[in-house]
Amino acid sequence: GQNIFADSLKMSSQTANANSKNFKPSDIYSSETFSSSYLLQVMAIGASASGGDSASIIIGLTDGVNTMTLQKGTTVTASGPLTYIPSTPLYINESNYLAITNTASVDSVVTVYCAIVARGGA
Repeated sequence: GQNIFADSLKMSSQTANANSKNFKPSDIYSSETFSSSYLLQVMAIGASASGGDSASIIIGLTDGVNTMTLQKGTTVTASGPLTYIPSTPLYINESNYLAITNTASVDSVVTVYCAIVARGGA
């Protein structure tokens, strides 16, 4: 892995309900002007459903056309949340980013924990 900027650790959450949510640097660091040029390392991904609901979460890496599945469909509940920790460094940028899908028609809060590896894409 690459060294991360310690002050850049950040969690970003979105709610998926029978749809897919994208996590790009410009989404995660939306208040930073040049975030679309960042290279990020994904540290962990979590998802849960509320109450007695069950969600079905698929974690993928996409370029907007092609998608590679990183974690096949996993049932997620309030008492059985999903925790995905990459076994090798997982990097994303504005061109290759996370697409996390909930195939069930229930709310599932998906949280991505990441850090900036490079500002300016270098």
